Order: sequence, then structure tokens, then C-alpha cells
Amino acid sequence: MPRTEIDDVMRKIKNWLLEESLFKEQIVDEQANYHYLLVFPANSGMGFRIVQPKAKDDSILVLTGINLDEKHYQAINSMPKAKRDELLWDIRFELLFKLLDFTMMPSAEDVKAMNFSRDIFFDGLTKNYLMEVIREGFRCNLFIIWKMNQLFGELPPPSHAQPQMYV
Repeated sequence: MPRTEIDDVMRKIKNWLLEESLFKEQIVDEQANYHYLLVFPANSGMGFRIVQPKAKDDSILVLTGINLDEKHYQAINSMPKAKRDELLWDIRFELLFKLLDFTMMPSAEDVKAMNFSRDIFFDGLTKNYLMEVIREGFRCNLFIIWKMNQLFGELPPPSHAQPQMYV
């Protein structure tokens, strides 16, 4: 795909993000033609990335993720193994039916963070679909936050000075 077409698509995406007050900044990334940082919902502090990788000139990646708070991480690891395994399987089964792919980091047995991603090919890209994928990423993050709060108690709200919920 010619670079001018990629530039046109990414300019359109940036304009959509600006229209919705979501665009935060463009990141310099040697592996990407474009790398945008955004916050959804606007001014919430929950960060996302939209990356147009150099290696794949007909798509973008929508990325978000969440790091478990140390209190929640320790609470999960203090659970009896059978109960912890059941919780982590329940989370995987719930996330299986979301629009986004997920990865448990560093592993599915020792979860400190969760990453969510979705490829969108240029031929299927609309503002509506992009916003739907971003909202789904927000709901995935929120699911993890709420599940941890339900099981282990709520944490004080984070500072919104810098987006916190992306990996």
C-alpha cells in the first residue's frame, strides 16, 4: 500500500480522535509509521494506543491494558491454588467472548497485568467501528478493575495526570 494511503487513513483516525476529545499525543516509534496515545473516556486517565505497524501496511492495532495493583496481585497470590486457578479460568472464559484479544502477563498462572488488542484492517475501518473497539477495550479494563474490587476491596482512585491503564 502506498505511504500516501497510510497517511490519509491515519490523518482520518487522528481527526476522529480529536473530534471526540480522545487524542493525547503522537509517539515516535521506529517499528510503526504512526503511534497515537489516547485517553478513553475523555479525561479519564485510561490510556489506549493506536499503532500502524511498518510491518503491516493495511491495518492498525488498538491496544490497551491494565496493571494489577500490588494489593490485588498479592491477594490473588495468597488464595489457595485451586481457588486462584478457578478465578483465573473464570476471567479467561469471560474475556474469550470480547472483541479484543487478551494476554495475561507474565503468564496465565501469575497475572500482574493484562493486555488487550484488536487488529482493524483499513477496508473495515469506520469511525463507528474504531469507537466500538475502543469502548470494548474500556469495558475489558473495567471488568478487571471491578472483579478485583469485588473480590478484594476498592482502591483509592488513581491520579489522572498521566494515563495509567495502558501497558
